[in-house]
Amino acid sequence: MHTTENTMHSCLIELEKNIFNFEGLSLSEEDYLAESERKNYSVAFNICEHSQRRCSDKQTLDFANSVNENGTCQHLSGSDLAHQQVSLQDQSYPEYGVVMKFKMGNACTDKKDFSLQLQINCDPAASRTHYYLDEESIAQDECEPKVVMSSQHACPIIAMPAFWRWVESNAYFVGGLLVLVGALLLQYGGKHYMASIFIISSFGQACVVLSLIFGLLMPESTPQFMVWGIVIAALLIGSGLGYGAYHWPKAGISLIGLFSGGIIGTLLYTIFFSKFGNQSLQHSYQQLQEANGGEAPAVNSTANDLSASDQ
Repeated sequence: MHTTENTMHSCLIELEKNIFNFEGLSLSEEDYLAESERKNYSVAFNICEHSQRRCSDKQTLDFANSVNENGTCQHLSGSDLAHQQVSLQDQSYPEYGVVMKFKMGNACTDKKDFSLQLQINCDPAASRTHYYLDEESIAQDECEPKVVMSSQHACPIIAMPAFWRWVESNAYFVGGLLVLVGALLLQYGGKHYMASIFIISSFGQACVVLSLIFGLLMPESTPQFMVWGIVIAALLIGSGLGYGAYHWPKAGISLIGLFSGGIIGTLLYTIFFSKFGNQSLQHSYQQLQEANGGEAPAVNSTANDLSASDQ
């Protein structure tokens, strides 16, 4: 099934309303090293961090590179994290895992560049990260090797596709309702501030309840009629809490502040701070190069202790 590819800016990424965090797959002092069992060929790569192994142009950073039987090293990615694209393996089943494509490597032929396709399978029970090189991917040419990995860190940390499908299928109803409530608050909120506290508190607590139910309890295949029931129940629960905020205004204002602060913090992180992760990563490696006299340390392709079986 077709899925949308998202550009990476940090280890935290949103895919089809599912949140993934690949921080647990990032190595700080070594690479993943996937080696061929049929010929002298290896792929060194890292996730969210630059690879430690360097090609002959040692100052050129990458996130993945390969060394063939002739000892020729090829960059399989560019130096920018944004050169990587991530998508779900299956849009209907985000719990299957993701496909990460490393792009902008050296030119392989007149029509395509070197790249790496990393399939990361979600395995919640995995105590260690396992991976191997797909031999068939390099049987014909070595332009786009494929590595298959299994890890608990490829599972979504927040998944609410059933609820978001409901929102998308009822977009006009949801949007119209929010516009109407917003217009009423804008027009009469100042005059009837206690009613405003009730409405805003009720809405905020209903959102929290929905997040907990769909993020932690309900399965991906929740039918739409059940989503309707859960939304109504969440609104009733939120209204009950809003009624309490109406009678205890100080508590109500505190709830509104917490809810508003959470939304603002999430927006700021998504828009600004998550994109700084790659910039700070580049800066740290520039400092490393300066400390080594302008060169990043080269790592011999056969000296990596990581095998292609587990981390």
